[in-house]
Amino acid sequence: MNKPDVCLISCCKTKLKHPARAIDLYTSDLFIKSRKFATQYGLPIYILSAKHHLVHADTLLVPYELTLNKMSTNEREEWYKYVAIQITKELVDKNLLVLAGDNYLGFSDRISNKIINPLNKLPIGKRLQWLKTHTK
Repeated sequence: MNKPDVCLISCCKTKLKHPARAIDLYTSDLFIKSRKFATQYGLPIYILSAKHHLVHADTLLVPYELTLNKMSTNEREEWYKYVAIQITKELVDKNLLVLAGDNYLGFSDRISNKIINPLNKLPIGKRLQWLKTHTK
């Protein structure tokens, strides 16, 4: 397996109630465990945000209510296209560690980056278990 250069973590519904850096805004157990996993390997982190697309961890965000699950098929398709363009511009030739559910991966067939997705097809409980097992 190729070594990842960057980690992409999906956003979540549970957030702080005030503006914060993207890396601090999301507060679910799954997000926190994903962040800890990426951090222990010193990987730069980007967030796959339903509202803001691909966002660097240090970007200041205001809390919002939007999920890919609530988007129409066309809206999700546009989101995937936009994220693919961002990745192609900002993360060209980077190996991507993706810690996200399948609904966030619709961009993957539009990019040439190598994707490492250890949580592929796992339900949330199994993702949490995997992250706990693989995090110091």
